[in-house]
Amino acid sequence: MKDIETNIKKIVSENTVCDIEKVTNESRLQRDLGSDSLDGINILMGIEETFDIQIDETFYDTHDDMTIQHLIDETKKYL
Repeated sequence: MKDIETNIKKIVSENTVCDIEKVTNESRLQRDLGSDSLDGINILMGIEETFDIQIDETFYDTHDDMTIQHLIDETKKYL
């Protein structure tokens, strides 16, 4: 399960302006990491490609304050 967390943090870091060391499970995509809606789409696509899953397309829109932990939990549902 640690690989899930590590890979998601790497994907988020690559799609935002934040160093991976600053990406924590409690980090909020928009407020803390400066992510916008396009970043969010790229992050979800990166997770889907990395883990060969299909996340519900409404997932990103349902969380105004989405954290890295939300992404981890949602990814685990599909594995």
